[in-house]
Amino acid sequence: MDRGGIGAIDGSPDRAHYTFQGGAGENVASLVAMGVAILLRRGQTVAFAETLTGGMLSNLWHGEAEVDRILNGALVFSSVESSLWPLLGVTGVFLENFGISSREVALAAAEGVRELMRSDFSIAMGGMTDRRLARGDCAFWLAIRTPTRKIVQRIDASATGRDLLRERACYAACKVFLQVLFEEDVAT
Repeated sequence: MDRGGIGAIDGSPDRAHYTFQGGAGENVASLVAMGVAILLRRGQTVAFAETLTGGMLSNLWHGEAEVDRILNGALVFSSVESSLWPLLGVTGVFLENFGISSREVALAAAEGVRELMRSDFSIAMGGMTDRRLARGDCAFWLAIRTPTRKIVQRIDASATGRDLLRERACYAACKVFLQVLFEEDVAT
């Protein structure tokens, strides 16, 4: 997976700042494997709410052994009109006021899927308009809900196609989530 062009803009309530340079041998598969191993060791679970990535993130996790012990579920939303939004407590009025690509909707989706799937952690990513993607300047919101914190990051990624953007978004989500898991481990 190509990771070029990814950077974070600090947007989390606790002012944490994450970067996505990637080290030698680091790729999304290694990040997922580490995340799964940590959650298995701790006996904790995760759930996903995806718009931008269209199920790619949960599909990456499904490739790992014993993932059924830690992945409680995933919801994929293709549009504002999706009938799944109410399952997360996100109303049509909320979507109209903030938009599917907003920080607020990403956070609401992370909170809603965590509660719905009864997970310890959740990851949600907000989408974007095709117009921005066509220009190659892309941004999306990544929200992670932990047992104790709410983390929201705006991720800027340069990509000239939906598939490349989805790959970069999955890499960013896994990288940030792994960092959050390490922080949670230190805090406990």
